[in-house]
Amino acid sequence: KRPRQQAVRQAQATRPRSVDLFRGNVFSVVGLSSVDDGAYNFDQSKMESTIARHGGLILDANLLRAVERDEKRRLRDPAAPDERRRRYFAVTAREFRVDMAAPASHPLLSSLSRLVGVETVSPVWVSACVGEGQPFEPADCPALFRPPRWPVRLLPAGGAPNGGSRRPVVSVTGLVDSTRWAVKHALLLVGAEFTDTLTRRNTHLIAKDAKGGGEDGGRSQKLVKADEWGIRIVGVEWLHRVMRYGLDGADGVGGGPAGGGRVKEEEAAAGSERKAPGGDAVDRVRSSLEGGGGGAG
Repeated sequence: KRPRQQAVRQAQATRPRSVDLFRGNVFSVVGLSSVDDGAYNFDQSKMESTIARHGGLILDANLLRAVERDEKRRLRDPAAPDERRRRYFAVTAREFRVDMAAPASHPLLSSLSRLVGVETVSPVWVSACVGEGQPFEPADCPALFRPPRWPVRLLPAGGAPNGGSRRPVVSVTGLVDSTRWAVKHALLLVGAEFTDTLTRRNTHLIAKDAKGGGEDGGRSQKLVKADEWGIRIVGVEWLHRVMRYGLDGADGVGGGPAGGGRVKEEEAAAGSERKAPGGDAVDRVRSSLEGGGGGAG
């Protein structure tokens, strides 16, 4: 653990003042003990260093004692101003019950959860915050900013299996605010390519509504061009299925139940069964966006 702690301290010491996205907030990074072949996991040390470089505080014994003192002080005088009020996060690639954290395997997190409320977030949330330079609210897009109950599948490197098509090249339309950035960084996480503009290179267009999307109530330019160019129009549910079941190499459609298609009221249970990815996209997120002249913006 010592090399990892040294890396975190170095990241905290060298971080630019202008990127304190997580300033003052406390993080516990929970790695997976085992991962299935083809499933996503992140490097715990790199994740901690990324968070520390952007102002986050990585939970350790000294920080836990400081939290204990702060909480005792707050309980003694609840009316006193609390200038150091922090938020507490556990970053994990799979759904994790913080209140059930075993003291033997997660002693610091277990102790912290008995003192304060700890929010679980996915690596997609970290990646989106870092990549876009703003601290998104996890509750604004829980399907992607919270950890999923299932392992996230990675797209095969170098193309689809069985000699199928290359990795999907995806753009979006009609998605605004946090959802747009959550989708972008989830796509990067699994190994897809995200583009701001739509060109003939694109294989998929994720749309909020296949019938509309334009400010004037008509179809957006991207939807019109996707139809013209034969680009597959899908909903965000397609991304959820790809992350959960992988990508079918034959036609680039998410495998498993309800394989894909145009936007429709499928998987309406997405709200009841939370679907969120995880991922250390901190490396991939720095890739430049592929644009392309003559595309639909």
